[in-house]
Amino acid sequence: MDIKDGIKAFRERMRYKTQTDLANVLGVKQATVSVWEVGDGYPTYEIIHKLFELGAKIEELFNVDYNKMHKLTVQEASTTSSNEEILRKMRQMESDIAELKCIKKGVSKAG
Repeated sequence: MDIKDGIKAFRERMRYKTQTDLANVLGVKQATVSVWEVGDGYPTYEIIHKLFELGAKIEELFNVDYNKMHKLTVQEASTTSSNEEILRKMRQMESDIAELKCIKKGVSKAG
């Protein structure tokens, strides 16, 4: 999961024209937002929670498409002969989804 493109997409969707605009709302410096958007660093969980409170979506921030993930797994099942490999990939997908849900639950508890 790569959050750098997700933060920029969120900023643009919410009409924060500049990194400074988003930084002011989040209580951080513009340089911090820049670091996130170029992928040289990551926001803290507290900042991710603030992003959710501002209307960010898990799928947007983490560039996750649940439908695509499911379709790829089904597609791999039909083309891969190793059941163990399919099971491993499905478990990884479930783990990724569970991780994202935990982050989202943390937001609702804080709100």
